[in-house]
Amino acid sequence: MIFLDGLGNSLIAFDLTTQTVSGQVVVPSTVGPFGIRPSPRGSSNEVWVANYGLQVSVADLGAQTVTAAIPTPGLPSSAPPVGIVFTPDGTQAFEAVPFYSPDSAGNNGALLVSTQ
Repeated sequence: MIFLDGLGNSLIAFDLTTQTVSGQVVVPSTVGPFGIRPSPRGSSNEVWVANYGLQVSVADLGAQTVTAAIPTPGLPSSAPPVGIVFTPDGTQAFEAVPFYSPDSAGNNGALLVSTQ
């Protein structure tokens, strides 16, 4: 089981059979990571996380490291991600981000596409 510690910005892998923490990775964020989703491709320890207006982090819970940071330039720093989903083949991730107020073009949010 993987869950978020939003107060400490940590991804935590918890083994339900032994009731122990089996991995932990701190991801960069000013408020806390949102939109966690295990990757459908690659290592079973790989997790993608949409961070608050900063980037999408790719973490390896087995190695307990952040393996990639995909920047989200142009987003307001206050833009909270609401989720991250993958195409069925796992080659692309989509992050949905609402804006608290419309941007200069009148957009109320953005859909970001990242390629794995």
